Amino acid sequence: MITFYKKRKFDALLSDTFTFVKIYGKSYFKNYFAINGIIISLLLIIISLGYGEIIQQYLSGNANGEIYLFEQYLDHNKLLLGISTTISVILFLIFSIINYSFPILYIKRLAETKVSKISLAESTQDLKTNFLSLILFFITTLLFIGVLSVFLFAISSYSALFTVVFFLLLLALPVLINIINFAFYDYIFAKRSIISSFIKACNIQFSKNFGKYYLSTLLLYFIIQIILSIFTFIPLLLSMFLSLSIVDFSQKPDASAEFLMMIVIVIYLISITGGIILGNLLYINTGLMYFDSREDLHQKEALQEIEMIGNNEK
Repeated sequence: MITFYKKRKFDALLSDTFTFVKIYGKSYFKNYFAINGIIISLLLIIISLGYGEIIQQYLSGNANGEIYLFEQYLDHNKLLLGISTTISVILFLIFSIINYSFPILYIKRLAETKVSKISLAESTQDLKTNFLSLILFFITTLLFIGVLSVFLFAISSYSALFTVVFFLLLLALPVLINIINFAFYDYIFAKRSIISSFIKACNIQFSKNFGKYYLSTLLLYFIIQIILSIFTFIPLLLSMFLSLSIVDFSQKPDASAEFLMMIVIVIYLISITGGIILGNLLYINTGLMYFDSREDLHQKEALQEIEMIGNNEK
């Protein structure tokens, strides 16, 4: 079991993130894949129905010499493509909301119940209960990011400032990630308004622990990128080697191009999937930082643990 509400040093923030996965990972990812798997399956079905013909033509590269008119397909299937696009966007937004909120709600239930395993029904119920609040926070955050992006784009439009703004944005990225995640944790845990939660998030980030929180997020991000590189770069090299060894480019240029295109798509899907899954580490790590900052609840947590130990001894 992990004690959530307690002070942690920099190394403990990272080590406890992986300890969390070690202790709760089996139940956590079982529920995670069960819930998100339904949304992803529906999304793939809709995409295949609406865009299957386009994807097939794109991958085949019209190897048989057939001329495929993309405009003609659009004219004949406007309704199908419109419905498919609308449903796909809605499903993608639902997936994004669930993917982002699942770690926070899961950790919240763990911190409150002190159990070692949470059932799929409990995770689903938490999402249903908080779904409207999640949508509100998600929309507000998108607006916040949108306004910030427009502001930064306006500044960087001056060629002389582009490099400076881009460099500063890279340095500030861990801070922005932490503020958004801290705000969401506070919004869910403390039941504050969205604005109050963002104010609280800024206070947490720009506190005496700024360096600890900044470096923890930055280092974990680099770890995730290294893991993703291993799982994408090595298969890409092996696949390219096989394609060069097996496929004769001079005799079958279309087949080789199609094969390489398939490799790129598979590697791209692996990268996206891996990034989404490993992104949970950032949310878990942010949760530990949030608990670290809530010194007002540390003593209460310690007293509850002492009381629990006393009850068990009886």
